[in-house]
Amino acid sequence: MKRPFAIWISALGICAGSLRLDAQTNQFFYDNSGRLSVVISTNGTDAAFYDYDAVGNIVTIRRQAVGPVNLFTYSPETATGLNPLTLQGTGFSTNPALNTVVFCGTITAQVVSATATQLKVLAPTNAVNCLIVITTPSGTTTNSRAFTTGVGVVISPSSITMSGTFQQQFAAIVGGTTNQSVTWNINGWIPAGTNTAWGMISAGGLYTSPTNPPPGGIVNVRAHSVAASDSFGDGVATITVLSPRGPIYSPTVSAQPGTPIILGPVYSVTVSAQPGVPIVLGPIYSPTVSAGPSP
Repeated sequence: MKRPFAIWISALGICAGSLRLDAQTNQFFYDNSGRLSVVISTNGTDAAFYDYDAVGNIVTIRRQAVGPVNLFTYSPETATGLNPLTLQGTGFSTNPALNTVVFCGTITAQVVSATATQLKVLAPTNAVNCLIVITTPSGTTTNSRAFTTGVGVVISPSSITMSGTFQQQFAAIVGGTTNQSVTWNINGWIPAGTNTAWGMISAGGLYTSPTNPPPGGIVNVRAHSVAASDSFGDGVATITVLSPRGPIYSPTVSAQPGTPIILGPVYSVTVSAQPGVPIVLGPIYSPTVSAGPSP
């Protein structure tokens, strides 16, 4: 005769209820490589810390008590200034305003969002080789591994919307290095000083729109730190160029016999209209318009 599942569990000295309790209260944290990093026991104070070698093998499992507030991991390991940084631990307040995150002892970071086990903050632009201190209503914790902001660029303004012919001065702030020099480009490949259909950016960050702007679209202005070895930390600003076309009167709506259709101004590789000069077409008769020829 088969014994019921609950009796079989009891025979192993395990209560089914305790199994459900463990599954609900154990807390698991993972490092930037997706490996198990910390396990908090059901009592909330005992923890196991997993250490790995260079190829990913577990070398030690350290058991120690944890306090009411803990910072276990952060990702990414190196972030450019003002980019999101995720902090994982326990004892955080779910109210972002009640969590204070300080880098290097003096640099307070903006907390964007918060749960009891995760904070998202904006990495400071000048945090180099810093410990991170988190203070919540439950207490204070400091991580054991220093954080360094990678070289990154922030452009201001970060986005504008313009039309017609205009100029815009952009400014760049470089984080993670004392060298504030940058090189400017448009769309990632047009260097400073090159006059193109997308406009021109100067070596000092002054953008000038083309004389005949395109019908509309997005232009990216980028700033690259001369201290950076790659482009991952480049700053990017977007310019939304509104179409310069005036109202277009469709022959399916307003065309009358003998009345010209006015489009304009229209800028096109196939149309030679000058800025401010409308294109006159007409009359145009459409089968969707019931107007007949003049008597």
